[in-house]
Amino acid sequence: MHVHRGMMATGVHRSFWNVSTPDSVQLATLPFSHVTGMTGSMNSPIYAGSTSVIMTRWDRNVAAALTGLDYIEGYGFSETMAATHINPPDKPKPQCLGIPVFDVDSRIVDVESFTELGPNEVGEIVFNGPQVTVGYRNRPAETKAAFIELDGKRLPHRRPGLL
Repeated sequence: MHVHRGMMATGVHRSFWNVSTPDSVQLATLPFSHVTGMTGSMNSPIYAGSTSVIMTRWDRNVAAALTGLDYIEGYGFSETMAATHINPPDKPKPQCLGIPVFDVDSRIVDVESFTELGPNEVGEIVFNGPQVTVGYRNRPAETKAAFIELDGKRLPHRRPGLL
């Protein structure tokens, strides 16, 4: 379940991250029924008062000819109401999930012990932020199993076989 605060946080951070203004024009490539399409291509332009051009069928060549911009990669999943990490618009890095967006506490933990790891150690990415789900409707056991707690913060994780 997502709450209004999480939806708004994602739309607002996307507006500021992409430096959207009322004069901006954004290309909408994902369906608005998808969390990233809804928050990034619909809610964000509405919040900023900018224009959204809807692309009815994906065509990377047309998108690249229309915008002239490089693609900016990011990372998130349905439980986070779209991205938690995005590459900075002025410094995109291919094959990189990006850096945490506003108000996201991101960490790497050991997949077995959930102990926080240091730089260059391999583990699972976990994070806390306003766009993280509050849980699964009428499924308290699954909700409890989907989160760990570090420093008093609830962080969703991907336990094998659960999500």
